[in-house]
Amino acid sequence: MIVQRLYETDYQSDHITEKIAVEADYEDTLEFYTISPKLARKLRKAEDTVLKIVGQIRKAQKKIDAMITKHAPAWPLSQINKVDLQIIRLAILEGFMSAEVAPRIAIDEAIELARDFGGESDIKFVSGVLGSIYNEANTKSIKSDKKKVKEEK
Repeated sequence: MIVQRLYETDYQSDHITEKIAVEADYEDTLEFYTISPKLARKLRKAEDTVLKIVGQIRKAQKKIDAMITKHAPAWPLSQINKVDLQIIRLAILEGFMSAEVAPRIAIDEAIELARDFGGESDIKFVSGVLGSIYNEANTKSIKSDKKKVKEEK
């Protein structure tokens, strides 16, 4: 749901001159009529969480996109598959900018989303970008830990 909402808001901003009002219609998209009423209520309540996370991504989007640009220099943002871009943005927020999800878990979830929504090349791209970010973050963490140890001596 989050990737879908990010895609929709990205699409809207790309087509602002057309003033397209694309609003998520989860009744149709998720076919609530074919699932249990209890599950349908849970999915509707999840919308608040979805909007919160989308808002966090939009608020930090410049920083997130700078990370993507740094770790995928051969791919301008405008040339990255829009679904892959949203998956990577979500993983960066969850795994590297908030303390809610461990980076490796965020990467694994992103790879699964890429598998669900794309093909082998999408999986490799998402994995490569996030793996590069992970390696850089891990290297900085190790250097920071070594510096702290030296200062304690």
